Amino acid sequence: MCSWRSIGLGCALVLLGLLVPQSSIRAAEDAPEQEEFAVRVFDNKDALPNPVVRKLVQTRDGYLWIPTDGGLARFDGVRFAAFRTSNTPGLPVNAIRGLCEAPDGTLWVGTQRGLARYADGVFTTVAGLEPPSSGIAIAPDGRLFVSALTQGLWELVDGRLVNRSDGKTIQPAEPIQMIHADASGRVWIAQRGGRVAYYQDGVFGRPDWSDRIPEVSRFLEHPAGVLWIA
Repeated sequence: MCSWRSIGLGCALVLLGLLVPQSSIRAAEDAPEQEEFAVRVFDNKDALPNPVVRKLVQTRDGYLWIPTDGGLARFDGVRFAAFRTSNTPGLPVNAIRGLCEAPDGTLWVGTQRGLARYADGVFTTVAGLEPPSSGIAIAPDGRLFVSALTQGLWELVDGRLVNRSDGKTIQPAEPIQMIHADASGRVWIAQRGGRVAYYQDGVFGRPDWSDRIPEVSRFLEHPAGVLWIA
């Protein structure tokens, strides 16, 4: 589902470290002191491939992955490693649009020209999708879905991407901006113009309130099952 560990950013990577003052461990009767933050901005000078950062994803091994228009970066807390087509043949292009970590630890990478996977230290391009990827979602049962900006919803089946669009609910004139798989396995689809649809058990539908949302910028599901839509 990739929601709670993914953070969207507008530009440049900003690292905020919470510093706990020594005085905070004083006895409870002492007046609390204001928390302090250390801020550092990372950009091209720090080997970040591009200063425009679309989101952050921290994988279970502790690495922070940063998709940019100039390549994919991995941060270990000290330095960046940059992955580009020039040094990573498995990446179809440098423009990275999204990231999602699967339960088995595979990192799925949506790009401006299709999908790639990172597993066992190797990037591999996934066949079957050429258009720009606008979103990646993994259902609780492990099924992986990918949205193509103007070519609908796709599902990974036996290592290949299969188009699930019905040609009616999802139209090319209404590009898909993002998708989200909730705890029930329903895939929520946000289209340009605020239209919301869903896909479940092979059937597309639209909720009654779909046309009341002006524009969708984010899906976020609370562990209790409440779906928030920004």
